[in-house]
This record gives sequence, structure tokens and C-alpha cells, in this order.
Amino acid sequence: MSPDSPIGFTYFGMLVARLGNVREGYRFVKLARKMLDRVGSERSGDVIFVGTQIRCFVEPLQATYELHLEGYNKAMAAGDINSALSNMVCYAAGSFEASINLQIVKENCVRARRLMEQHNHLCFLPALTAIQRSIVGIIEEDVEPKGKEIYLCPY
Repeated sequence: MSPDSPIGFTYFGMLVARLGNVREGYRFVKLARKMLDRVGSERSGDVIFVGTQIRCFVEPLQATYELHLEGYNKAMAAGDINSALSNMVCYAAGSFEASINLQIVKENCVRARRLMEQHNHLCFLPALTAIQRSIVGIIEEDVEPKGKEIYLCPY
């Protein structure tokens, strides 16, 4: 077992789930998570990010979205900004989809947006903007930044 084993099992679980056997894919994702706890990995943010996408089909969404915050923290500790941002945006989206208090969702979105702008990594911004616009429609507040009309992915 190597430090890359958890990500391999996670992707295999994702493939199995995609091919129609979500329960079996979920089993591989859980196994990958146990491996991660034992061997660790610099890709732990990816393991949590991808694995949570499968877990949310089996476990309650209110429980799974919190895993993205853990994935963010582990990715930041490993210096993996891409995985950290992926987890942070999914954390914000998950808090919206899990019907968390809208003020908390708004704060999660603002935190994610600031992080993206701080690292000049705006690829996830369209997804985040869609959530923020939904919040605007529900609570009628302007949460969009002024003066930045178009965001282009730098890649």
C-alpha cells in the first residue's frame, strides 16, 4: 500500500458508481478513506473531494457536505490549492443544497470567492456565482462584487 493507494481506490469507486453500482463504488470510497487515515497522502484533498461526490448518493447530504471543509484543510496543509478550492466551492454549494441557513451559505460563498480571488484561480467562479445569484433571489441582497463583470479561467 502506497500513499497513492487512496486516490486509486477513490477513482475506482467513482468509476464503479458511474457504471451503475453506486453501493459498490461507495464501498471502495470508504475503503480509500480508511487507507487515507492509515497511510496519509499529499492528495488527501482529492480523495475527500472525489469520494464525497459518491458518498452524497448514499449518506445524507447534510452529513457529507461537511467533509469538503476537511478536504479543504488537508489540501491547504499539503499546498494543493486546486483541491482546496474544489473542496471549498463544494462546501459552499453543499451548504446551499443541504438547506443550511442562507446567511451561513452566503458567508461560505463569500469565503470561497475571496479565496479564489486571492489565488487568482477563478475557474470555479461560474458555479459559485450561480449559487450566489440564487441566494440573491431568495433573500434579495446583493452579494455580487462590483466591477468584475467577466471572469475567465486562466488555464
